[in-house]
Amino acid sequence: MRKDLKSVLNVLLVLCAAVFLLFAGVYVFLFRPNFTRAPMHREEDNIKYFDGNKEFHERHIADKKYILSLSPKMHEITSFDGLKLRAFVLEKENSVGSILLMHGFHSDPLREFATLARFYYEMGYNVVLPFQRAHGESEGKYLTFGVKERFDCRDWLIEITKLYGENKPLFLEGISMGCATALMASSLDGLPKNLCGIIADCGFTTPYEIMYFVAKKERHLPMSEVILDMANMMTRFFAGFDLNDASTISALKKNTVPVLFIHGTADDFVPFVMTWQNYEVCKAEKQLLAVDGAKHAVSNVMAYDEYTKAVKEFLSCYKNNMN
Repeated sequence: MRKDLKSVLNVLLVLCAAVFLLFAGVYVFLFRPNFTRAPMHREEDNIKYFDGNKEFHERHIADKKYILSLSPKMHEITSFDGLKLRAFVLEKENSVGSILLMHGFHSDPLREFATLARFYYEMGYNVVLPFQRAHGESEGKYLTFGVKERFDCRDWLIEITKLYGENKPLFLEGISMGCATALMASSLDGLPKNLCGIIADCGFTTPYEIMYFVAKKERHLPMSEVILDMANMMTRFFAGFDLNDASTISALKKNTVPVLFIHGTADDFVPFVMTWQNYEVCKAEKQLLAVDGAKHAVSNVMAYDEYTKAVKEFLSCYKNNMN
């Protein structure tokens, strides 16, 4: 009997040790690098973002220098949960309107939007480029993949309206996680009445679904569901949110703001099908630009003319769409 009991205890100890090691591994290799504050990028690392394309990177550098030469202001708001959120603001004299640009996961506003910020500014728009929570100049310890960021997005839109009034058009664009953030915000109460349209570039559907895609389809991680469920326990415990707390699909079923969806067909990080799913359920007026051969988040530099043509037409079509 004692031997049997000892054997059972040994098995239990081994199982407990295995579970502990699994939780520790999920924390170290999944939760900590993906949900805690984003690292600052060195400029030499940014070429990887542009898929190693020297021409794209050089254009980015030139446009970033142009934006910084304008001496953008740093503006600050306080989030619903008490964080100081900061943004670069480019004010255009006699502006035709304003646009809010939401960057993506582990990025920053000028890394993703230098070229587009210049484009919008030269078109006559005030341009607001926030650092998302837990990135760069904004406070915050944890990223939430759009779950809490959607409220930050809404608050930036409200702040822009306070700064520049309700009588001029306001647009919103997001790339990758910033796109999901913008789309999740699209059905929130309290959005400004002069929000005329959303440009949604390569966004995912839910935090859980994009992490599952990357874990199972791209990295072939065994026991993906179990590992993600453990990671979700950690997000609830440490960061105060659930990976299924917000969905672009649910938001777009209620959204009434026109949307221009954009996605590269060769995106191997956020699959094109997620934009197609978002497009199909969107209740509002909608358009879709599929950029042939573009990888993740580089459609605007790879197909600049095609991209900006579609955006110009969208802005022109909906600039008077104020309620």
